[in-house]
Amino acid sequence: MIQWWQILLLTLYSAYQICDELTIVSSAGSPVFAGFITGLIMGDMGTGLFIGASLQLVVLGVGTFGGASRIDATSGAVLATAFSVAQGIKPLKSRFQQSLFR
Repeated sequence: MIQWWQILLLTLYSAYQICDELTIVSSAGSPVFAGFITGLIMGDMGTGLFIGASLQLVVLGVGTFGGASRIDATSGAVLATAFSVAQGIKPLKSRFQQSLFR
């Protein structure tokens, strides 16, 4: 079950991410970093990094540079990691990935 302090920390982190994208633009706006921080807050960094890395690959492959639309994979990393850890869902991993996360 997700605790109140986890909800508060994830909300504050998401607000920071929005401000970061609009003003500072640091490297903390990547989905990998968002998955890491969310996994750290939720207590399962492996799942956070796995989901964040998957969404980072989506951004690299589909990102529109100079276009009018933008993929918000950072929010997706936060929501997907928090939901999967809270529900106890583990992402499917290949044999290579299973050897890395042992």
